[in-house]
Amino acid sequence: MRILIAKEIMDVSTWPTVSINSLGKREAKIVLRRMQVMRAYLEGAKMKSIKAHFNYNKDQVWKLFRRCIKQHRDGRVWGFRACLPYIHVKDYDRQQESPATKFVSHSGHSGSMGQLFDRFPHILEAIIERALQNRNKRFIESSLGMARLHTYFIQLCKSAGVKNNEYPFNVKYLGERSFRTRIKKEIFQRNIRAAVAVTYGDDAARRLGSDGPSPRIGRKTLPYERVEFDAHRIDVHTIKEIPDPKGGEPLVMPLERIWILAVIDTCSRAILGYSISLNRHYTSEDVLVCLENCIKPWRPRELTIPGLIYAEGGGLPSGVIPELAYATFGELAFDNDKSHLGEWVTGRTQQIIGCSLNPGPIKTPESRQYIERYFREFEVTGFQRLPSTTGSGPDDPRRRDPERKASKHRVRLDEIIELIDVLISNYNISSTSALHGRSPLEYLRFALDRQSFFVRTIPEPERAAFSLTLKTIIVKLRCYLEQGVRPFVEIENVRYYGPRLNNSVHLKGEKLHVEIQTQDMRTVKAFLPNGEEFETLTAARAWAGSVHDLQTRKAIQRENQSKRLENKNMPDAIEAYVQFKQGEKIKTKKTNNQIVRTMMIKNKEPESLPAGVVKPAKRQGYRPTSKLSKIHTTGANY
Repeated sequence: MRILIAKEIMDVSTWPTVSINSLGKREAKIVLRRMQVMRAYLEGAKMKSIKAHFNYNKDQVWKLFRRCIKQHRDGRVWGFRACLPYIHVKDYDRQQESPATKFVSHSGHSGSMGQLFDRFPHILEAIIERALQNRNKRFIESSLGMARLHTYFIQLCKSAGVKNNEYPFNVKYLGERSFRTRIKKEIFQRNIRAAVAVTYGDDAARRLGSDGPSPRIGRKTLPYERVEFDAHRIDVHTIKEIPDPKGGEPLVMPLERIWILAVIDTCSRAILGYSISLNRHYTSEDVLVCLENCIKPWRPRELTIPGLIYAEGGGLPSGVIPELAYATFGELAFDNDKSHLGEWVTGRTQQIIGCSLNPGPIKTPESRQYIERYFREFEVTGFQRLPSTTGSGPDDPRRRDPERKASKHRVRLDEIIELIDVLISNYNISSTSALHGRSPLEYLRFALDRQSFFVRTIPEPERAAFSLTLKTIIVKLRCYLEQGVRPFVEIENVRYYGPRLNNSVHLKGEKLHVEIQTQDMRTVKAFLPNGEEFETLTAARAWAGSVHDLQTRKAIQRENQSKRLENKNMPDAIEAYVQFKQGEKIKTKKTNNQIVRTMMIKNKEPESLPAGVVKPAKRQGYRPTSKLSKIHTTGANY
């Protein structure tokens, strides 16, 4: 008989084992004897020898062997697990029919639920299908608990012809407890993820798939090898004060909560760069600005809040470690937001930075645990301590009319931006146990000194013109000599001219490739169809004075189309738009954010000015004493 046994089963080294140390003395003695019997039998010992040494006869040996080679629900054989005392290697299978009685009985029904499902398997399948069906595709109850499933079970029993004196109608509570036990076991064995979603919610089911080993191929263990990107809407309300030209009290404008976009290095835990967005939802341009800030050298801000200082040695790696200026990274991990997946973001990131993109699984922030964790600590140690905080949710006791307190305590946007820069800079110099007592910046310096990783940087000849927000479009060269209109190109309803373009009537109708810097639309660079550089073009007079971005340009054009703004005869289109918005009755915080964003871009310090454009003098605004200087500015340790 042993010859007919498969070789895989004969090899007891592959059998699942048991922990002898976790058993009592009596149970351990029984299990050890049974294991020795199985080893002796499979090694070829005679039945007489087994009987003499272990006092097991032939029938007992065969019964134990059949138990050991029986298939477990995990797909393997039971192995030595079947040697445990009082263990059942198969589920109870009731043979006798449940007693039929019209009176409710309390005993003698063990295994009746399984017997019922064996008689009517379609009942079990219908219940499992109802419990695990996709609620996103069908119009059904959003939450279907065990009580409702039991009611459905009773309806199926009646429709299947189960009599009133048969199980489950002849037991107390109609077998609800046995039903719950059997159905939970079935749904968790068939589809554990769907079962967790039905029982505990989608968040628990989502985390269920991310608790195991990382799905990434290989671990990224070197600095700048893998970075994580995410955006977070900060938990604080702010205001913007518009100075009164006549010297009176400034106009206080409540704003929507702003976005902070950040990138963290998964090895050193250092924040490489960040950006701020005042949009209702951040855009692809905001994402590219954030990535650009990771690479360009960081410079500390000129702080205006009394008592707010940068920690000694703090900052961002690109600004405080010379070797990491213009350094790039290998892999960028982010979520599946539309702002991240656009062709503009993916194309510029892969072409200029040269990194691979890892969007990760949908609705799984745990795959970007470092940036998610940082944002939580960032709020707890920072903005959730301010009086105008929104807290961690609507029920947070720290949330006490944040909009009113933002106006009352003058929580200004400019000060919050300064605070963000200091918090991030000081975090990078804060020691953490994850790096064995080093800070992120100290760890990067340590890795550089040991030459443990290769630093890829933007080539020096390309650094002066380095920009991720550059966009290339194709426009047609036009001219109307019969009307006295010289050659021009038009971008977003604004004409662009140039000295060489003025004398290029022969190019009429040609399609030029134009590079636009979306952060500064005053000038663009034009190229001929064959790729030859043509010249730098300047926007029409009304658009060449103030710095403005592409989004502001589009907003102004929308106002023009609605005939609510007449700026044709005004010398500065941006100034006209700001004046219009300030004079308009402000109804929502979204409008206020648009105004402030336009003003911030207009007053932004440009890296270079177009020819003939004079840099305007800074305006002196009203600034009361700040109340934000007492906040603790050291970063979170983890």
